[in-house]
Amino acid sequence: MRSGKWFAIITATIVWTMALWFGFISIPSQKSVGFVIIGVGLIFAMYLLAGFSGGAEPADVGFRAAVVALLVALALLMIGGATDIDLFSVAAPIAGAGTGASLAIPPAGDVSRIVTRVSFVVALAMILYWVWGVDSTVYGATAPLFVFTVVGIADIGYERSRQVLAEE
Repeated sequence: MRSGKWFAIITATIVWTMALWFGFISIPSQKSVGFVIIGVGLIFAMYLLAGFSGGAEPADVGFRAAVVALLVALALLMIGGATDIDLFSVAAPIAGAGTGASLAIPPAGDVSRIVTRVSFVVALAMILYWVWGVDSTVYGATAPLFVFTVVGIADIGYERSRQVLAEE
C-alpha cells in the first residue's frame, strides 16, 4: 500500500474515534444528538479516507462511501431494535464504518478485494461484540481505533495472497 493510504487511515481514525466517543457519551442523555454526532463523524471519516488516499474523484467516492456506511449502520441498528439482539446494534458502527472504508480506499473496483476487506471488518465486529460482552466500556474505548486499520491490513493480506498465487 502507498503511504497515502495509511495517512488517510490515521486521519480518518482520529476523526472517527472522536466522533464515536463523543456520540457514545451523548447517547444516554440526548439520543438524537449522539446519533447525529456519530453520523457526521462517519461522513467526515469517509471523505478523509477518499481524499487523502489518493484515489480518483475523491468527492464522488467519499459520497458513495458515506451513503453506504450510513445505510449499513442504520440497517443494523433497525434490525437490532426490531429483534432485540444486541449483536446488530453493537456491530453497527464497526460494520458501517468498515464497509464505507472498503469502498473509499482505492483501489475499490476489485470485487474480491472489497469482499476481503468486508470479511476482515465482519471478523473485527464479532471480536468487538465479544469485547462488549465482557466490558462495554472497553468496547466503547477501542471500537473506533481498529476499524480502518483492519481494512488496511486486509489489503496487505490480499496483495500478499495475490503474490503467492502468482508465483505458483
